[in-house]
Amino acid sequence: MMPLEPSHPDEPVLHRALRDALNRELTTPNFFVWINVSPTGRRLEFEDLPAIVRQTESWLRTLDPDSVDASQLPERTFSDKAAQVQIRAIPKKRSARAQRAAEVVGNPEPALAGWV
Repeated sequence: MMPLEPSHPDEPVLHRALRDALNRELTTPNFFVWINVSPTGRRLEFEDLPAIVRQTESWLRTLDPDSVDASQLPERTFSDKAAQVQIRAIPKKRSARAQRAAEVVGNPEPALAGWV
């Protein structure tokens, strides 16, 4: 039996850094986000994490949560020396949009892979 492991050894720390920054700084009440972090192996920290957060916030403001097709969630990709980042916008239910969620990131930990 093989233990479950991240796809890259740097993935957990980078995923958590991005998760924490988005959960702390995004202000949108209309969306959750799903993040995928693919480390490059060149750096252990994001070069410009604040820029990724700012650009994500600006992008989310341009989206209409009522116009999002659930089968094709909007996504945005960012390139950083540490990792390629993919962020998907998940619209909140209309009744839940009155205030921002405490946890905006829908996948707080990276996916693990392995086999039994």
